[in-house]
Amino acid sequence: MSAFTEQSGLYIASNHTDQARIEAAIAAPGSDDTPIPFVARRYKMPSFNRLEKAYSFLPVVSADGVESAAILIAARFGVGVLPTHYAKLVQPADLIEIAVPAAPLTLTLTLTLTLTLTLTFYIAYRSDAAEEPTIRMFQKFLLGLGVDKVRDASVANPVK
Repeated sequence: MSAFTEQSGLYIASNHTDQARIEAAIAAPGSDDTPIPFVARRYKMPSFNRLEKAYSFLPVVSADGVESAAILIAARFGVGVLPTHYAKLVQPADLIEIAVPAAPLTLTLTLTLTLTLTLTFYIAYRSDAAEEPTIRMFQKFLLGLGVDKVRDASVANPVK
């Protein structure tokens, strides 16, 4: 069951010594074959893989979680993918988002679109446990009802 989506972006430290070259290489793919240092994530979403294949990223370090990736990006190890809501929380680290162009569409005119990294999170459970009260409460909680509303709804309308 799909639970929610999260927008992510490509970030770099604002004081990265090679920031201008990296931003230019990402803005115009193929213009610079010099590898771009990249903070890789240990878990890979399909959109991460597509991004890595589209540019000459060179993984220089890997991170298990969002926090460690943000620290490594802020420490100027390279560019990396972070959820946009999390990147806003670490503003003191002076991270800036790099606009990533999507492949241009050629019709009668050429459009340049910005690539959006959207991650979808799912709730996984055994199908034979779908009607269990704890599973239903957990689903409601994750889908945004909140603890108090779920507790009140469960007491007023017990799951059968």
